[in-house]
This record gives sequence, C-alpha cells and structure tokens, in this order.
Amino acid sequence: MVQAEYKEYCATVGHDPLHIQGAGGNASWKEGDTLWVKASGKWLADATKEEIFLPIDLAELTSHIETGNFEIKPVILKKTELRPSIETILHAVMPQKYVLHTHPVQALAYLVTKEGKADIATRLGDKVAWTYVPYRKPGPDLGKAIYKAIHQQPQKNITVVFLENHGVVISANKLDKLIALNEFLTKELSRDISADLLNARSIQENKHNFSGYHLLDNPIAMAFVHDEKRIEIAKKYWALYPDHVVFLGEKARLFLNQDDCKKAFEHEGNLGDYAIVENYGLLIKDKLPQNKIDMLICYISVCVRLDLSKHISPLSIENIGELLNWDAEKYRSSISK
Repeated sequence: MVQAEYKEYCATVGHDPLHIQGAGGNASWKEGDTLWVKASGKWLADATKEEIFLPIDLAELTSHIETGNFEIKPVILKKTELRPSIETILHAVMPQKYVLHTHPVQALAYLVTKEGKADIATRLGDKVAWTYVPYRKPGPDLGKAIYKAIHQQPQKNITVVFLENHGVVISANKLDKLIALNEFLTKELSRDISADLLNARSIQENKHNFSGYHLLDNPIAMAFVHDEKRIEIAKKYWALYPDHVVFLGEKARLFLNQDDCKKAFEHEGNLGDYAIVENYGLLIKDKLPQNKIDMLICYISVCVRLDLSKHISPLSIENIGELLNWDAEKYRSSISK
C-alpha cells in the first residue's frame, strides 16, 4: 500500500535532523475528498509507530479556499483529541497527491539571507518548477501566500515552494518522484562545512561545575562556540525562523566565558534550558526535551553553513510577537516531547 510506504518515508525523513527537528515539519497525502495530514505536535519520526495523521474533509476545505477564505477551521473526519497541523491549509492548496514540508538545514542557510532567492536561482535555475514565498506567519497567512504564488504561474506546475525564513514544501503525484525531488534539492543546495571551521577549536579546562547541566557532545556545536564570527551571528540574529523562536525564545542565552556563566548560574540558581559559552561549549540542561536539543543543533548547523558574505535577515519583532503569543503554537509546544 502506497500510504504505508509514504509513512515509512516520513519516518525516515523525520529521523534526519538535517531535514526535521523534533515536532517540526509536516506531511500529507490526498485520497479523493480526504486530506490525511500530520497532527499538530506529533513527530514525523513516529509515522510508523503511532497514528500521527488525521483525515480532513478536503472538499469542504477547498470550497472555502476557492472563495478566498483561508481562515477556515479544518473538519476532522473522526473523533479525536488531536488537532490537525497548523499548516493544514498549506497542504490543501498544493494540488499534488503527496506534500512534504520540512525545515532543511541546507535550504535554511539560504532562506535566512537577503540574497537567498537569487542564490537559489543560481543553484537551481529551471531544473525544477519552483517558486519563492516571502515570510508569512505559519497557518492561514502562509497558506494564502502559497496559493497565490502557484496560481500566478499555473503553467509551471509548481512542485517546490521555498519559504523565506522558514523551510521548503515539495510535492508530487507519485511517491518515487517526491523522494527523488527531496534528494535532488538536498544535493543541489548542499554547502560543506569548511575543514578549518571544524578543526579550529581550542581545548579549555572545565573550570566550573554546573550542576544539572552537561556539555553537548557534538562536533558542530564545538566548532560553533570556537568561531567568533558564528558566535556573533547568535548575538545579533537569534530569531531566524519560527520553530526556533517557539521552542527556544527570541534571544540567545550566551556568555563570553566560563566565569561569566558561573556568575549567572550562582546568581540565578540555573542557566535556563541551555547556555552557549564562547570558546568552551554548549551547556544543556539535564533531561532537556529532545525537541529543544534538536532546535539548538539545527540553529548551529545552519550557522556553520552560512555564507558570511551574505546579509542575514532575521524575523522582525512583530513576527516574533505573533509566534510567541499564538495559542496554536502554545498548544503544539505543550504536547511535543
């Protein structure tokens, strides 16, 4: 059964931190007048282990979308306590059978810069049918923007949508085409991490004991904290895309050295969820939810792939406020692992 194969692929992608972080991203497929979409807060990685997809009345959804109503509440076709993905409208407006929305590290390294669209065009040209949508709040606003983008150029049969400061949507009518498209984009947008960056790290003595915290054992994290330019990015441009803000807040918890970190630890009694300590490491709270660990690693992985000659474009204060005060995101955070 093709749907079983798609669930297996969703689980595979969901286990790849370069594409999906925690409960981020979502997937869907269409069966007649039913849209099967991931439930909010559920993990794609669990697609084969539990029922993470909900059946939605696609005919009802489409009828409202075609009259310009993108604020419609999706009708779930079974009794459940779960809610459909915040991005359900996004999946409904894409005409193809299979739709996959991810937050790929390789793509985000372009999408958080002002030159992102032009650089993607240089890489891809017309090898695939793609379009680029400026940042919109996830949900109805984004769904509407995607709908307009693909209907303004119907002759192109858009199958790839790049979302500024957010991620990527890919679609296809056959599963093997979707898989091939995802692999193609990953390859074409790939940027290697320089050997100099990975090797340029000093070894510092662990001067203090931060009870309840441990250093993240990750080579990318170590490269990040020992690179002055990447640390500067975290200071200035912490809020780069929605999930990062939702799970880690609007400002970085960053210290210049171990001594400053220790002073904060003694004064406040804790370091919050994490602490980035320059030229030392990334301290994370013991038993920190995997969602937040994944988001930290994602941010670091994006930063070490950024072309530093480009101009970084973070989310605005208004964008951040919309995300942090949104009940739908609060719900998603509350049920995520």
